[in-house]
Amino acid sequence: MATAIEGLRVLSLNIRGYSALEFGESNGKQKDLVTAFEECEKDGKTIDILCIQETHLLGDDAIEIPGHTWYGRNRTKVGSNAPKGSGGIGILVRDTLLQGAKVSHETYEDASKFGECEGLQKLKISTNKGRLTIFNVYGEQHRKSFPVNKETFFKAAFLKIRESFNDDGDDPKKLTLVAGDFNVRLGQKQDQKGTRGKRGGEKSNSGKLADTLIRQIDGADAIIIHGRACHWNFTFYPDRKTKKNADHPDRSVIDYMMLAEPKYDSVLKAGILVPLTIDTDHKAPYVVIPDVLQQKKTSKSTRRQTAKKVAGLPYKRAAVREFAA
Repeated sequence: MATAIEGLRVLSLNIRGYSALEFGESNGKQKDLVTAFEECEKDGKTIDILCIQETHLLGDDAIEIPGHTWYGRNRTKVGSNAPKGSGGIGILVRDTLLQGAKVSHETYEDASKFGECEGLQKLKISTNKGRLTIFNVYGEQHRKSFPVNKETFFKAAFLKIRESFNDDGDDPKKLTLVAGDFNVRLGQKQDQKGTRGKRGGEKSNSGKLADTLIRQIDGADAIIIHGRACHWNFTFYPDRKTKKNADHPDRSVIDYMMLAEPKYDSVLKAGILVPLTIDTDHKAPYVVIPDVLQQKKTSKSTRRQTAKKVAGLPYKRAAVREFAA
């Protein structure tokens, strides 16, 4: 594993609702996100790309963070009288990565091909230097009002992922990264049969659904990064305040980041961030990968001034710490 940390930092975070008020209005997490971006930069952990799950946005609502471009996929299935959405995913990309780049965004609108799940998007950024493809995944939970087939979803999603891996081939300047909340506990079930070393994890797993996900990961020749490139013990820690979630496991691992197994050594660094400025019950796995796009970065002062342009948002230093198991 390379020890250099220069490269692109990509995070994944289930934000537990960016829009938790009526009619898609912000619940204050815009300020939380900007503060988190600023704090990570101050700590030398600049966020280049952030994959978000559970935005709860409606219609064409979007997340607006100065200095970044949003690519969203809002869930279309919403209760007739629901004041806010549910599910929803999106990717925030630092604008400097997009300058002069060709961008392709796929949201796979035909949910019938994905087990009625609306939790997959693909963002491809190409420059004359290289190409980066990001798959953002949210394994929606089956509900009586919104039934989904997660087995079908995983099969269809990893078919797309495998196609992207194959398109990248052995070219080191072309890289595909997969990130998201899969809502499946793999536990000690090993992807790639431990060929890159045994992946650490919790004792419990999701049974048959875990087996399904492992098969799809192996079939796509993907490999899970965390638990190998770094230690971890949980990414999800639900509140235990109501009867509804009283039986939930206290802590579990359901958030994963992956890439093609042959390109595992391209990971420069991996870890877990605890975004204390954001009200969520998930931690944020991250990886640092080679800057295949080779886009010039703006100075820290320029990005800080841009972030301060959010209306009514005074800069406030808050803790964002790196988790070490």
